[in-house]
Amino acid sequence: MAWQLAAREAMRTRHPYIEKEGMFIGLCQLGTCLRSMKQRGKLQPNGAKDVRALCAEAEMVEETLRTFALSPTILGNTVRAAVGRGTTRHTKKSIHRSQACKMYFQRAEAVAVAAQVQEVHCMHLLVALLAQPEALLTEAVAIFGVDIKALHARAAAISAAIDARKGQPEGKVQGVSHIIYVGTDFDA
Repeated sequence: MAWQLAAREAMRTRHPYIEKEGMFIGLCQLGTCLRSMKQRGKLQPNGAKDVRALCAEAEMVEETLRTFALSPTILGNTVRAAVGRGTTRHTKKSIHRSQACKMYFQRAEAVAVAAQVQEVHCMHLLVALLAQPEALLTEAVAIFGVDIKALHARAAAISAAIDARKGQPEGKVQGVSHIIYVGTDFDA
């Protein structure tokens, strides 16, 4: 779902690919999006769309950011403003990840492998995005007086705790979280 949000972000802001900043924005938006869908009756626990694991992952991302008094919505909007608008006119409903974005997914997968878990979850992706951030993300976080290295350390600690506690989290689809479909691009 964070992937879908990132794809919509890229299309709306007219960027040619899903970029790592778009994935970060998608992670920031995930909790808000899920709560909105729940209020509209679009999500049903134990139904066709069992999203308990998805909601738990979104909450962990938000909790990580809130540790530093960062609002996921405001941080996502700050990153969006820093990225700016592109010039691509999308004529198809499909959009692919950039090579740089794919590398971050590979890094997230490596974090999961190192933790000896069978599932890549959104905290793995957040850890990967924060481990080697580019200037744009570092500066966006710094606007709020937060050191990106400290944020990364907190995300890594939370991710490790989740991995140690669950080993094999609920809600997996063929070993991959509902949020991250590693190796697949999204059709919007």
